[in-house]
Amino acid sequence: MQRKITSLIALVFFSVSLFSQSVVTVTPQPDVSTGLLAVLLGGPDNVNYPLKTYKLVYTTTNPFGTPTVASGLIAIPTGDNLPEEMPVVVYNHGTVPNRTQVPSNPTVFERALPYLFATNGYIAIAPDYLGLGDNPGLHPYVHAETEATAGYDMILALREWLDQEEINYNDQLFTTGYSQGGHASMALQQYLQEDPTDLLPDLTAAANLSGPYGISTVMADVLFDPTTVTLPGYLAYTYISYNYVYELYDDLNGVFRQPYADPIIDFSNEEIDLDDLNEALFTLLANEGDDLPDMFQDSILNILQNEPDHPINVALRDNDTYNFAPEAPTLLVYCTQDEQVPFQNALLADSITTALGSDQVELLNGGATDHGGCVNLAIEGALNFFNQFAVFSSVFEVAEARQLNISPNPVKAGAELRIQDAPATGLDFEIFSLTGQPVQSGHLAAGNNVISLENLQAGVYYLTTRSDEGRTANKIVVD
Repeated sequence: MQRKITSLIALVFFSVSLFSQSVVTVTPQPDVSTGLLAVLLGGPDNVNYPLKTYKLVYTTTNPFGTPTVASGLIAIPTGDNLPEEMPVVVYNHGTVPNRTQVPSNPTVFERALPYLFATNGYIAIAPDYLGLGDNPGLHPYVHAETEATAGYDMILALREWLDQEEINYNDQLFTTGYSQGGHASMALQQYLQEDPTDLLPDLTAAANLSGPYGISTVMADVLFDPTTVTLPGYLAYTYISYNYVYELYDDLNGVFRQPYADPIIDFSNEEIDLDDLNEALFTLLANEGDDLPDMFQDSILNILQNEPDHPINVALRDNDTYNFAPEAPTLLVYCTQDEQVPFQNALLADSITTALGSDQVELLNGGATDHGGCVNLAIEGALNFFNQFAVFSSVFEVAEARQLNISPNPVKAGAELRIQDAPATGLDFEIFSLTGQPVQSGHLAAGNNVISLENLQAGVYYLTTRSDEGRTANKIVVD
C-alpha cells in the first residue's frame, strides 16, 4: 500500500511539474534565406523576410487525458524592417505517410506552406499532432479534439517562449490548414471560440482548406455513393484511429474483410506506412474486382447504414467539425475535382454553420482542380484573406479602431455605398475581393461619404481602412 501511495504522489508531482511550464525544449533549425523561399514558393512575389526556424517540444495531453509531449515547427520573420508586433498563424498540416514526415522535420516540403505566412510578417507555427513527430503511440487521425488541443497547447507554449525571448507579437490569432489540416483548423477554430479559460485572445480569422469536415456524413457516405471518392487508406486510417480512441471493437479483423485486413493491421502496427497501405489496398481492390465497401465486414456496413446510435456512428459524429456558428471571418476553399476529399464537405459545412446562425462563412470555389492542384490556390487565398485583417503593430490598434457605419449592405452592383461619420482625420480605404485581391481604393473625408461600386461584380468583399486609430475590416455583399 505504501508503494502505491508513493507512486501516486510521484505521478501527481510529475503532472504538476510537467504543466508548470508549457515549453519543454526549443531547438534551432536551419535559417531560410529569401532565395530559398523564392525557390520553395515558386518565385519572389510573396517573399519579404528571411526566416529563423525552430523545433518546439511542448506539453499537452493524449486522447485519454494523460500528460504527454508533442512537437512542431516555429517559423519567425527576421532581417530588416520587421513589423513592430506580429500576428500568430497556426498552420495545420495534411495527412502524412508516417510519423517522420511532419513540419518539425526540416526536410519536409510541406514546411513551405507555413513559411509563406512567416515570410509575410506572421509568426507561424505548425503542430505535428499526436502520434506523430516526438509524440509516442498511434496517431488519432481526424480526431477533432486532439487536433484542436495539439494546436491550442502549442500556441500557449509559443507565447511563453516568445515572452522569454522578448519577441514582440500582438493578440491577433489566425488558423488555417489543408486537407486533414482543414479538419484540424476548423476543430481548433471551434475550440478557441468555446475556450472556457480565456487563456488566449479571440480568433481573428480562419481559412479552412479542402478539409473532411463531415466525417459522419460526406466521408462516411463515400462507401455508399459512387459519385464521391477518396483514398482507401484514408478510410481505413479513420476507423483505426477511432478504435484507438473509443475502443469500438476488439479486433480489426472484425471490421475489415480479408485480404484487406492484413495490410491494414500492418499499418496500424507501423510496419508499413500510409503510402504502402494505399498501394496495397488499390492493388487488392483491382485484383479482387471490389469496390471500397467490399473492404468492410457486412456487419459494419449494416451498422453504418441502419444503426445511428451505435458507438461507431456516435464516434463519427463526434468528429464532424461544422456543428457551431463561427464568430470570426471564415474562408472555406474547395476544388470540384478533388479525388481525396470530396468538395461536398465545404458545401455542407457552409450550409450547417449558416443554419446555426453564422454570417461569417464564405465559400471559395477553386474550380475543376484535383487535390494536389488545389493547394497553391487555397494557401495563397488564405494568405490574402488573412492580410485583410492582419495588423502588424500593437493590439491597441486592433481593439480601438473605429467601426464604420456602412449602408446599404447588401448593396446592388453598380450602386453607391454610404459611409457615415468618418473621423475628422479622414481614412484611407481599400476594397478586397474574397481572395484578397485589391479591387478599389480611395480616401474618405471627415463626415459622410459615398463610394461608387460601378466596377464591382456581385460577390463578397471586405472594405478595410487605416488611420491613426487603427484598422477596420467590414464585410460588404454586392448582389
